[in-house]
Amino acid sequence: MTNIYRLGLDGTVIAQWTINKIIPNGDMSGDGRIDVSPDGKRLLLSIDMGEESGRKDWDGPLPALWAFDLQSQKATRLTSKKLFGWDGCWIDNDNILFLSQAAGENEASIYRISTNGKNLKRLIKGARMPSVSAP
Repeated sequence: MTNIYRLGLDGTVIAQWTINKIIPNGDMSGDGRIDVSPDGKRLLLSIDMGEESGRKDWDGPLPALWAFDLQSQKATRLTSKKLFGWDGCWIDNDNILFLSQAAGENEASIYRISTNGKNLKRLIKGARMPSVSAP
């Protein structure tokens, strides 16, 4: 994928962002997930980074989660180069769920982290497809 589009209900393009311009060395495929924050101000993006993972047990691009602020048009990386993250979804405006797989593990697990990078916790080992339902 090359661009992310914001569309009106009538199908008109309200905004367009080129992925590798808002996220240097970033790319998305059809498997990439985009989730809108509960307050509608940010997008949570699953990005394939053009970076070397340095892991012997990992084949492919390094997966990272980014928050894109729709007002300021700035992206912030939420997962470090050592914390692989993909398939993220918002819990609330300050916390996300996502998949990650540590070096040496054979399957992914669901983690929670705050958007400031603190409070990382593995919630469910050997799980897939994190999701959140609004009350």
